[in-house]
Amino acid sequence: MNRHTPRKPAIERGTVDVPWIAAYLGINLNAAYALVKTPGFPCIKIGKRFVIPKAAFHGGLNKQHWTSSLITQPKTSNGGR
Repeated sequence: MNRHTPRKPAIERGTVDVPWIAAYLGINLNAAYALVKTPGFPCIKIGKRFVIPKAAFHGGLNKQHWTSSLITQPKTSNGGR
């Protein structure tokens, strides 16, 4: 008989961090930090750490409030002069 009682219940976290955002979106870490610093991005800064509520993140993806900052315009060359 196992009498071990866990100290913390196993629960799913309601927040994610910037490396998780980078992995989820398939972008590099610098781009993820730039995204988190975008006005309107749903994050909480605790000290130097950014914490992002999962529900707000997924809601923002669905509504595309801040995701336009992920799309960059290609650089044009001036070689056609």
